[in-house]
Amino acid sequence: MTSRINAAPRNIRILLALPTAVLCAITGLSLHGAFDLADVVPVCILATVIPSGIVALAAWAASRQRRGFELFALGGALVGWLVVLPAGSILLASWRGGDHQSVANFLSVLRSAVTDGARQLLSTTSPARPTAVLLVTAGTCLWWSAVWAAVCAIRGASPLTVLLPPTILLGLGTAASAGAGDPQTILTAAAFLVAAVIFVGVDQATRGNPADAVVIRNRSARPWASAVRTAPFFATVTALTLVAASLAPHLPGLPQRRPWDPRTLIAPAQQIFDETDPLTQAVAWLKQGTVSPLLTVTTADNSQRLRWQVLDTYDGRHWSSSAEYRLAGKSLPAPPALWDPSWPSVSVTETVHIQDLSSVFLPATGRVRTVSGTDVRVAGDLGMIATGDGHSASASLSYQVDTSVPDFGDADRLRAAQPGTDSALQPFEQLPSQVPDDLTAFAATAAVGNTPYDQMNALATAVRAAFGYAPDSAAGQSLGRLSALVSYGKDPSKHVGASADAFASLFAVAARQVGYPARLVVGFAPGTQSGAGTYSVTNQDVKVWPEVYFAGVGWVPFYDAVPDGKGTSGDINPVQAQASTVPTSATPSSGASQSGVPYTGPSVQLNNPVPHHKTPLVLLLLGLIAVLAIAAVGGLLVVALVSRRRRLALRRRDPDPRRRTQWAWLESLDALGIDARTTTTPSELAATAGGPLGADGAEPIRQLAGLAEVAAYAPRPPDAEQAERAWTYADQIRVLSRRRTPRRVRVVRLLRPPSRTRRH
Repeated sequence: MTSRINAAPRNIRILLALPTAVLCAITGLSLHGAFDLADVVPVCILATVIPSGIVALAAWAASRQRRGFELFALGGALVGWLVVLPAGSILLASWRGGDHQSVANFLSVLRSAVTDGARQLLSTTSPARPTAVLLVTAGTCLWWSAVWAAVCAIRGASPLTVLLPPTILLGLGTAASAGAGDPQTILTAAAFLVAAVIFVGVDQATRGNPADAVVIRNRSARPWASAVRTAPFFATVTALTLVAASLAPHLPGLPQRRPWDPRTLIAPAQQIFDETDPLTQAVAWLKQGTVSPLLTVTTADNSQRLRWQVLDTYDGRHWSSSAEYRLAGKSLPAPPALWDPSWPSVSVTETVHIQDLSSVFLPATGRVRTVSGTDVRVAGDLGMIATGDGHSASASLSYQVDTSVPDFGDADRLRAAQPGTDSALQPFEQLPSQVPDDLTAFAATAAVGNTPYDQMNALATAVRAAFGYAPDSAAGQSLGRLSALVSYGKDPSKHVGASADAFASLFAVAARQVGYPARLVVGFAPGTQSGAGTYSVTNQDVKVWPEVYFAGVGWVPFYDAVPDGKGTSGDINPVQAQASTVPTSATPSSGASQSGVPYTGPSVQLNNPVPHHKTPLVLLLLGLIAVLAIAAVGGLLVVALVSRRRRLALRRRDPDPRRRTQWAWLESLDALGIDARTTTTPSELAATAGGPLGADGAEPIRQLAGLAEVAAYAPRPPDAEQAERAWTYADQIRVLSRRRTPRRVRVVRLLRPPSRTRRH
């Protein structure tokens, strides 16, 4: 870079580092959905004030030495970014309770922020904890945006060029904050627009060229005169912006529209664990003759079951979960209304102490709203939680949860409910393409009743009576085994029995077959009381039950579909002393899975098991930045082209012949790419500038230069005829320059600020 900061009159533009810092700080506030506002404000101040100050200091030093300042500014900003930003972020994170690291680790924090910070932010539920890595990630964008804006503003670049990086940053911050639900970005955008308009006004007021080739010697004018003249315009734009920001949230359809969340396009890192699938694990626990304690629960309500894992995907052989668990931030996200309808519920607070539950998934009663005592990952739609580090829960893990449990005591309201029909529920109705005929017939004859809820109750009764309960039986999830159980269970002499997972699977398959969204849940009964409000949960307390979704109600459990073999109302036709005699080599179906062997391989993934539909984070960010940049550049070109044509028309119609002649000369210099800020006279410029135009351009530029000198220095101003002739020469020069200048160079020149006269 070769631009120079000139003498004292130019120093006033150094003050533009302040409004550019304010602009970038406002764009940082767009992250107040991704972080708490109190967490993001300090990093906004740190990452905008310091780099803007570094650039201003470099410009001031360069103005005294009359040397270029860009290299000094960029060098100082780089050193500050390498040292000050990560060290300051570590201190801020410690102060805000994000994490505690030594300041000596600033380089490792910076490396993690650059290489993995964006993925961590988009893989964490909002608002994220203000860890040092995440603060450096946000601060890095703000830091270099502030550097760009300050350098361009002090150099006198186009205001649109100055506003480009903060505008892109505003869009990125708004997208990153969408996971919070309503990020209130309209007010942030309004504040940014007001600040941008004010910046443009200050920029125009301080835009003066100390040694123009053509000047207007009006010493009564002041540098701030243009700001005073345009104050009504700025006031009007500000007022309209505030009015629009106030009315926009109330536009039809906007309050109901959820913001686009880039987290839906990011696949968190896959973590596969060698855990037995939960249904097989439940069957294995029930087979054990000994009682093994798994956990203890301290709660004031021991009537609720603990939910452990939710299974919603069925391939004809096994049930699995498609839930995507993300690292929880400072609070758990509120689910969409579809997954948490306004049905009466009760709040349950409990403390869970893990003893021997070797799993990454953590049990809790109902939908988890808050967690304390440990870091967790959360499946937002399910309200289920897992360990934060992705490792099995240790024997000493203890955590407290506040949950919301629906109250299904109003049977009349349940009978009036209809099955869910939302498109998001379609995966919960899917079955393999070939379902055995006897399962289809069983579903059609079992699900009968006057209301949907009565039909599901009748199905639960039919499933419970279809065959006997045998906890020592093999897992029965496959379509082939379910078909055999339904067929042979009708014959009492066969002594057909199966474990709990078969009853729950049969209910869910039959419910889906008749068009009801259904899924399975594996959890635990409250257990045995071992102290005041404390209950011990063992392996024998494991439970499996199906759930059906009803519109406006949510997921309704049907516990009675699965017998427990303890002589309760759910114990129908128990054959606990006899092993299952269901054939596994032949069933009434053709094409369905016949395997009755339980699956015990690595089946549990903490995140979405189908990541190939996701876009890698780097490609997403690069694509988003590219789209924003292309749109911004395209907008800049359109605005510049329209502004240029309007400026030409206004300058050509200027009533003062002297000024009209001067405008013709300045427009010619802009067309040739010559900086008007020079002490060279127009005739001297014409001697060198005419070369690229060839022989055809030598005479027009020489004649125009002579008229420009008359307008600038002669006591008698040019007349109207001379001014018109000056514009004729200017038109010839622009045409010749357009023919001989590459398109790329013309586009760059179009984006440069136009040359202006200097008022004294």
